[in-house]
Amino acid sequence: MPNIITPNSDGRNDVLVAQVQGITSCRWVIYNRWGNEVAAGSDDAPDQAVELWQPESEVAAGQYSVVFVAEGLAGQVERFTFTVTVAR
Repeated sequence: MPNIITPNSDGRNDVLVAQVQGITSCRWVIYNRWGNEVAAGSDDAPDQAVELWQPESEVAAGQYSVVFVAEGLAGQVERFTFTVTVAR
């Protein structure tokens, strides 16, 4: 998972993308530093790259928490929590 994105519309590093393999489905929620949900999504047939978030212009720079839950091919469920910095 990248730990920083720079959504400045230059075509580089504008989107939070997870590189995945060996999973059948995933879901995620992104929270701001106050714990408010700013984005969420799911994918029932993820490819190798899953686009989690493309922050809009009103999203403030700073740190965000991402909760990512993936179901593996054998049915096991794993939960990952990490932070990402939005730099403007």
